[in-house]
Amino acid sequence: SGLVVDIVIDDMPYLVDSVTTELNRHEAEIRLLVHPLLRVRRDVTGALRGILGVCGDVSTGIPGEPVADEITESWIHVELGPPRDNVTADQLAAALRHVLDDVRVAVEDQARMGAMASSLAQDLGGEPGSDRAEHGDLLRWLADGNFLFLGYREYDIVQTADGAGLRAVPGSGLGILRHAQPGKESVRKMSTQVARRAQDPAERLVLAKANSRSTVYRASYLDYVSVKKLGPDGPAGQRVIGEYRFLGLYTHAAHTAPIADVPVLRRKLAQV
Repeated sequence: SGLVVDIVIDDMPYLVDSVTTELNRHEAEIRLLVHPLLRVRRDVTGALRGILGVCGDVSTGIPGEPVADEITESWIHVELGPPRDNVTADQLAAALRHVLDDVRVAVEDQARMGAMASSLAQDLGGEPGSDRAEHGDLLRWLADGNFLFLGYREYDIVQTADGAGLRAVPGSGLGILRHAQPGKESVRKMSTQVARRAQDPAERLVLAKANSRSTVYRASYLDYVSVKKLGPDGPAGQRVIGEYRFLGLYTHAAHTAPIADVPVLRRKLAQV
């Protein structure tokens, strides 16, 4: 007994890793996984009109890049043992659709999120060797293949009767934060300690771990990179009025980079 999962989707990075990670989360033994990249033709309604062959197969003459009326698709076939968490077939299908949706929006918006990090680095400015310059260099370093950007959103700090809170700026979300979740557009209250840190302009860049795991690529806890947004008023003309938040995962290159080459960390190393 077991289940069969068949997926047909536009080819994009991280598909197989994300699908197998989700299946492993449900403790489903993967008995067979087949993943051909096929060159196909479809009409405007999406109906299949022809399968030309496997991409990159010299014997069929199918090149690596599609031509005008052709699409490269990932066809994933997985044969599973029964999931040990007793998830139903419909529940598993819904979970996989959610994962594939996250992969799609993350891949579609990756370039824009990297460009946003580079733009914020430019805005930070600062004299060479200063904290601001190091923070900008770190953002550029992240965008240079050291961070897998999965989500981005801008937030405003608002004051409520219960204290300070964060409210997402409508339309600012990218990647997995592109679409607002139902019921989550209201103000998110911060504890006193978190609010104090969030409103301290001296610490412009915050690096931390999020409390949720990634659905894309691997199931590690998401890495959180936040740049504080400053307003014109307040002491010394600086007041924190919000934040620019990135969610993602550090890449293998980041984990293996020499500390002396990593902005911010290299300063801490020199100080030690």
